[in-house]
Order: sequence, then structure tokens, then C-alpha cells
Amino acid sequence: MGLPTSLADAAASIADGTLGLIEIVAIGDLAVSALTGLDGSDEMMITDKPIEEGFDVSDAAIKIPTTRTLNICLANPDFSVEAGIEAALSGSFGGFADTWRDKKEQLYEYYNNRELLSVLTQENLYTDMLISSITPWYDVNQNDDAFFATVVFKKINKVGDPLAGLIDAAESAVGGL
Repeated sequence: MGLPTSLADAAASIADGTLGLIEIVAIGDLAVSALTGLDGSDEMMITDKPIEEGFDVSDAAIKIPTTRTLNICLANPDFSVEAGIEAALSGSFGGFADTWRDKKEQLYEYYNNRELLSVLTQENLYTDMLISSITPWYDVNQNDDAFFATVVFKKINKVGDPLAGLIDAAESAVGGL
């Protein structure tokens, strides 16, 4: 038994109470109840310079930050037998405490605080990701048992402290500061 493959399947599973955390998908510390879609891109921008009429030379390739778009469902706690076994085996019972409203609030805290996150999908673990947008789906059969949204993430390439090397060089030149 895997995750639902469509929004309709996820909504039906929530209504039936059979939606469980079978495959782990996480945004930071937030467990996602269902991932109904995953999209994104890894791109390279290649610059071209004309050298003669009709001829271009590609002279540089610049990596564009990775983006991932997740269609997610945050549901109420799963009290199924499968979820209980999974919790007992992992030693983590936190999934039984948070409602979808708590999870939604945590998702928006990540967004509003511009928090760098790790995003775990079946595909990969992405680090240093920032939420660039959250688009809720409010027309999912007026469902009061879950929150559906499209969440877009963008990889943030961190730059080291440019003064760190200068301070180290200054310390060694004067015998320590």
C-alpha cells in the first residue's frame, strides 16, 4: 500500500480513514500525510557569444538553483493499525498528536520565518530549501479533515563568510589577535 496517486484518491482515503504514513515525505520536521504530485527542475544556463556572423560560442554554464513543487495533503492523525506498527517500530509517536491545522500552521511558520529546510521525498533528500510559495486548494469537496496545497521550494546556495580567510591571515601575520 503506497501513497495516493491523485487528489481524488487522497480525499477518498482521508474520508475512509485509511490514509497512513506508509512512505515518509517530510518538510523540515513536518510529516506530510500524502504527496499527490512532485515536479521540479535542475537547470543550467549556457551563455552564447557571437564571434562571427552566424556563429555563436558557448563560453559559460551557470547552474540555476534546483526547484521542487510538491502537491501535498496534511491530514489529521492516522490511528490505523499500520501507523501504530510504524510508530512502535520507529519509536516516534509524534504523528498522533498534530492535527492538520497544527501542521498547516507549522508549514506557514516555515514560510513566514524564511527557514531553510530539508525536504525528503521518495525521490531524494534536498537540503537548504526555502519555501517560495504555498497555494492552498480550497475546493477539495469542502474537506474539513485535511489541508491540500501546492508548495514550491527553491534551493538556496549559501556563500561562506568572505572575511573568514582574511581574519585567519591577519591572525597569523601578527602572531594572533
